Amino acid sequence: MRRMQWSSLLTAGLGAILVLFIVGPLLRLLFKASPAGLMAAFQDPELGQSIALTLLTATTATAIGVILGVPLAYFLARTRFPGRRLLQGIIDLPVVVPHPVAGIALVLFLGRRSPLGGALAELGLEFVSHVPGIVAAMLFVSAPILVSGAREAFAAVDPHLERVARSLGDRPWTAFRRVTLPLAGRG
Repeated sequence: MRRMQWSSLLTAGLGAILVLFIVGPLLRLLFKASPAGLMAAFQDPELGQSIALTLLTATTATAIGVILGVPLAYFLARTRFPGRRLLQGIIDLPVVVPHPVAGIALVLFLGRRSPLGGALAELGLEFVSHVPGIVAAMLFVSAPILVSGAREAFAAVDPHLERVARSLGDRPWTAFRRVTLPLAGRG
């Protein structure tokens, strides 16, 4: 067996700290929180409002992501065109943008002082410190994951199966819904 070098030990130690940071709070919640304490926490109106807001915004961001992202993922999986890699790179940008920078960028793009944010505010749709802003932030950081995952799932489905369904009389949307989508959903 090869001896571990100090750099490997350092890397493992730093990784262990991060894993502990991720797992620690969850284990503490699971093993140390008493049922009575959890019940008391869930009866706190602020926690209830926070959970409701989280469910609302996460569900909304997910729905918007699916409606806008799945067709884009399918297009990217099935179509070759100039600039395709550039478009994929643009879609992946939020993954490498630090969250504070993403927040500032969204405020600059959707805030009242921006052309788009100002126009939307005139229509009664405010983003900064409002539910639509939370949804926009969630969508911004999760869209690349959704689009990339769906693109890979669609790419794994043999396009020939879709063509067979169409040759048997299915319309494009029906072939997509009955053949491609279920097969991609497994991947």
